[in-house]
Amino acid sequence: MVRIVLSFLGWLVACSAALAAERVLWVANSETTGSSEIGGLAGTTRAPWLLTTLQPGRTVLTSLRWSEAVQTQSRGHSSASGATHSSGKTHSPGETELLSWDPRASRLLRFADGEMLVFSVETLEGSSSGDSLFGIFLRRSAGPEGRWGGPTRLTPRAGRTVVLGAPVLRAEQLLLPVVWEESGGITLALYGSDDSGVRWNEIATLPWSYLAAPALAESGEGRLLLVAHRGELVACDSGDGGRTWSAWRGLGLAAGATGIALAPAGAGALALTWTDPPADPAQAPPVLQALRLSFSTDGGRTWTPPRALLLRPGTIPVTPALLLDRERLVAACVERVPTDWSTTADRVVCLGMERRELQAPLPIASSRARYGIAPAAARSTLAVLCGHTLARPLGQRRLFVEAYFMRAFAAVPEVFASHAGEAPEWFDPRTYGERALAFADSLAAQQDGVGYWSTGYGAVYIADIGAALGLFPALESQASEEQLRLWEAASRRFVTALEEDGMILPSGAIGVGWPGSAIPRVELRASRVPYLVSTALAGIELHAWLARRSGNKSDRERAFRALEWTLAQVREDGSLPPGPQVVDRRESPFIGAAYVQEGWMAAERLLGREARSRLRAVLPRHVTWLLRQQQPDGSWGSGADGEFARTPASINFLVWYDQRVESRPEVREAIRRAGLRLVDPQQWPATELFAPGKHHEVLRAHAGRVLAALAREGPAW
Repeated sequence: MVRIVLSFLGWLVACSAALAAERVLWVANSETTGSSEIGGLAGTTRAPWLLTTLQPGRTVLTSLRWSEAVQTQSRGHSSASGATHSSGKTHSPGETELLSWDPRASRLLRFADGEMLVFSVETLEGSSSGDSLFGIFLRRSAGPEGRWGGPTRLTPRAGRTVVLGAPVLRAEQLLLPVVWEESGGITLALYGSDDSGVRWNEIATLPWSYLAAPALAESGEGRLLLVAHRGELVACDSGDGGRTWSAWRGLGLAAGATGIALAPAGAGALALTWTDPPADPAQAPPVLQALRLSFSTDGGRTWTPPRALLLRPGTIPVTPALLLDRERLVAACVERVPTDWSTTADRVVCLGMERRELQAPLPIASSRARYGIAPAAARSTLAVLCGHTLARPLGQRRLFVEAYFMRAFAAVPEVFASHAGEAPEWFDPRTYGERALAFADSLAAQQDGVGYWSTGYGAVYIADIGAALGLFPALESQASEEQLRLWEAASRRFVTALEEDGMILPSGAIGVGWPGSAIPRVELRASRVPYLVSTALAGIELHAWLARRSGNKSDRERAFRALEWTLAQVREDGSLPPGPQVVDRRESPFIGAAYVQEGWMAAERLLGREARSRLRAVLPRHVTWLLRQQQPDGSWGSGADGEFARTPASINFLVWYDQRVESRPEVREAIRRAGLRLVDPQQWPATELFAPGKHHEVLRAHAGRVLAALAREGPAW
């Protein structure tokens, strides 16, 4: 009996082989349009979902759960679930049928007439509770609206563990790869049926050693390719229908043992999806594991460089599924939160995209972009970085670090305002702006009675507090007048405290604060040594904002005195002196420059023409020094502790300088070289952007504003 199968995608998701956009889009609780990410559908933990298209205008969502199967058929009716497809119509609930097996260990296949086959792994009768044996069973639905038939055993074989691959229809033959763990070891077997699954035979057995599901597909000219996980992805192929196989060969693709999907891509080509390996301990939480895609046009011998289809910080894309036609690709996976897999709800995510976009190189570099970096690539990395920040586990927080994270969040709504279609489905730009506003409000509320803030560690540095209060002017355009009034009052109390404690010096400089003391006003710990970073952030930036808010002449005069003092520190060669001796070391001039540059940017923005004139007179030699000090890899630094984490902020300064002070080709080239280190995911391991450690957290905090600047091709505040 010949049967036509529209689709299969394991026990997770299946879509019609005809991938017209209106047939495959499935969006749950989303009103966005134009996004390449089609949707997310909330499900229960490890609950498999099957998404299929039977005919134009009719979409079927099938969920197989422990003790139940739910089929939801879309004909444009209303639904309490709120699920929608590409037409924007809602879906009505379908039939619920109780099942007696656990579908989490199942595979599904649907025929064109709606009949389904379910392959399940079940405990065999007579097995002892301490040494259970499992077999493979097959159930068949009696049509698109029918009930499930009774189970039939696919093979007499039994195992301690059984892992099913996805079933495949090849010509008139059904194929099912299975991994068995038995008393004699682990083997991989291939089963076949020539009568639509009524009778099965074991075609071949291969030596194997890993309990991970394999993937099978026809690779052209009648050959079969089998891909499996063995620490990395490996493959073998067969030219005689699966009876004999070549030796296993590595594909050079690192992968996690969370499922792989393999699908024909036309003209003998293949497409392969898999999940990144488990997070390296040298990566800061939350997890960053992407769903990857690669193509082969030579039967699986070589593969294109992998690219990320989906990367959502804090989740692991597992059990992927894949289908292609000439124009489009549809991929799907379950997003799993790894913190507690027994109770956390998963999401099924479907993605649809044009194949020509996938097979073209990723547009990281762009000759048309002002700085040689595609703004869309910067937006993509900014989304990942902000998502990673938002999903961080609870832990100690440092005031200035959190404030810089919030500065990046503050930039997100404007960066994505005219590029909403580029935002991943899980990334709502409004959320980040709201988080930044809430943090600014909490900052004002947490000020102590004296006028200072806890910095999060055993010292009260004026520079740290000044950096935090720089969030207020960055959020000014998004805040209500009431919020601005509260922020201004908190800033004014801080400035008054600085005056009373003698931290604002006659020269216009501002002192260090209270190193080694978590309590301000401990005189034995006070350091009134002039400090460039304090002066730039609390002297220039904060006072310039207060001057604009209040119109007070004294605020403006103090901001200008601080500006003049910082400009006077620029040496003839353009460098800045090292910072003061604090605790047991002097601060690197590269670190000081990264923060002083922020103060100079604020002066030009908030103090106007007079400040701009002074900056134009001094900064060219400083910028020449900065360009001269840039390393071949685009970075800056002398190797001093913490330098690598602060100096990327100079990229934002150079963007500002290029547009507001002096445009120079060598400045734009320096921006390109430095910016690619942050934007290009291939360079993240070298830059250690997501490495753990206190300095690396500072790096991520500063990188957000840099990415925002590259995304909008203009300075980020």
